[in-house]
Amino acid sequence: ITYVGELGYELFVPAESAAHVYEAIVAAGEPLGLVHAGLKALGSLRLEKGYRDYGHDLDNLDTLHEA
Repeated sequence: ITYVGELGYELFVPAESAAHVYEAIVAAGEPLGLVHAGLKALGSLRLEKGYRDYGHDLDNLDTLHEA
């Protein structure tokens, strides 16, 4: 499960293949509506799932009830 609560994957690709792999993923995802999302989008998706981020949404001064 990813930072935003969805199924996700990590790819470990040699640096010399990174551009090719990226282009292949973008091309394969185009018919499926794949789009790029920025860091702020990740924060919104995380909040929709109810996932809290220590240091942003809560810290060591929050009680369990407040969190």
